[in-house]
Amino acid sequence: MKTAKIPAMITVLLALCAGAAFAQANAALSSCISAGQAAFNKNNIDEAEAQFRRCIAAWPSDANSHISLAGVLMTKGNLTDAKDEFNVGLSLINSASPTAAYCQSRLGDIAIKQGKYDEAETKYILAIAADHYEVNAIIGLGRCRELKKDWKSAAENYRRAYALEPANPVARQGLRRVEPNVMTDEEILAELKLRRALPPDVGALSEEKKALFMEMRQAEEYDAVTYLFKKVRPMRPNYVVEKDTGTINYRLMFTARGFYAYKTYISSDALRFFEKKGMPLKQIVKLRTKNGGLVFDPAAGGRLSSEGMKAYFYAVLGQKIYLLPSEPLSFEDAAIVEEKDRLEGEMKRDRYMEISELEYLWLLRATDCSEEALTDALDMRIREIPVPGTERKSKRYFVDTTGNMKDRGALASHVYRYRSGDTDTSGAGSTGFFGTGGMQKQKLCGKNGSVFSGEL
Repeated sequence: MKTAKIPAMITVLLALCAGAAFAQANAALSSCISAGQAAFNKNNIDEAEAQFRRCIAAWPSDANSHISLAGVLMTKGNLTDAKDEFNVGLSLINSASPTAAYCQSRLGDIAIKQGKYDEAETKYILAIAADHYEVNAIIGLGRCRELKKDWKSAAENYRRAYALEPANPVARQGLRRVEPNVMTDEEILAELKLRRALPPDVGALSEEKKALFMEMRQAEEYDAVTYLFKKVRPMRPNYVVEKDTGTINYRLMFTARGFYAYKTYISSDALRFFEKKGMPLKQIVKLRTKNGGLVFDPAAGGRLSSEGMKAYFYAVLGQKIYLLPSEPLSFEDAAIVEEKDRLEGEMKRDRYMEISELEYLWLLRATDCSEEALTDALDMRIREIPVPGTERKSKRYFVDTTGNMKDRGALASHVYRYRSGDTDTSGAGSTGFFGTGGMQKQKLCGKNGSVFSGEL
């Protein structure tokens, strides 16, 4: 009986020894990795790389060592080797684990840095499948969709990441960047009213006001509100408003007055910036954007134009997207500018004047005319011009000033009245139009939108 117990005791002793050896090996591995992490935290990147390579040499099948080394290599910009190490790490772990999600997410980051957007999208999707709360991957997928101009999907991903991590600046900035592209006219109209850029009773969004909204959003994307806080101390309460974002954070936005103040300050800084580059003032005021417009808009008191503001922002970052007076436009942009000049020349020759979209929308209400009646029966002209660098076209509106066209000068008369401050739309009381003798409270068109023929 005693001899039968001896092998069992030996087995127990061997197991204890093996367990002790395993624990000792684990402790050594943990110590090795900790040393690498400590070096990395102290920004000793080369030492961290060397340390993780020592860990891999001693424990080649340890996934954590490979993944840690991959992170160091990414920091050093060695993307090819980092990608290899992440893939080795992935091969050693469960593909549905949070660690696998992290690896796939970082592989997506590498692919984006290499300009391989389809590959990046695939990696981010795999990461999210492994861990639905992998915020970096959700943001990365949003960025891929943004680069493809899939604004709706991009906004959905940024919004999801922002909800998971309200303090994440990348998610917040991504959402602010793409949000204007998915907002409805009603939402934009509501925000403009919140910004006090429109009266509360306005019911329609004009292209002019929509352009203002986009310009405000573009400026805020470049941290314009913080800029104004530094310029105006204390900040005037009528310069900013708060918007509820649905998270614990609120969004500070310009009011119309605040944006005007911002443009005044930023334009002064832009002027000094170009002066420091050695440009004389007579050259600065002639700087152009890629669409042929001026960087400093004389019609706005010499302040930066919308495109000019973008050109200035890029110039501060060291990228030149503005044109000197002597520099030619690209072939595509030159063709657009040529068409724009041709159109303006044609209108000038025919003695047509341009009106703003806001004036055009008021004209619709003041005359009760449909767009078809204005253009066909009354010879108003509406033209579309491509916007350089985008797929959009902008509409431009022109009315006759001679009184020789079908409208007998009535449309121009309406516009002049509007510009003088008379915005009543109850009735025009037109003079000499089609022999009506200026009937009181009679509009140019009847209730059906057609030109008035004597009966309502």
